[in-house]
Amino acid sequence: MKAGVLPLRQKFGFKIENAGVICERNEFVWIMSYDGTESWESKDAAYYNSPEREALNPDPARYIAQVNHWFLTAILSK
Repeated sequence: MKAGVLPLRQKFGFKIENAGVICERNEFVWIMSYDGTESWESKDAAYYNSPEREALNPDPARYIAQVNHWFLTAILSK
């Protein structure tokens, strides 16, 4: 995560706001943001289709049983 996925996501313009584990459910959760000019979907697709993502070793997909996406609307300003 720290040596592969995290820096690659950052290279593609994503900011990792937080990450953690829900131990009781054996789940990894992270909060990412992206405020670039392209849509989230197009930037996410570019990440997943990149040669760099394909070359990650070990392949992160081996550790993913299920993916859920939620898009949050901020209610508190920074």
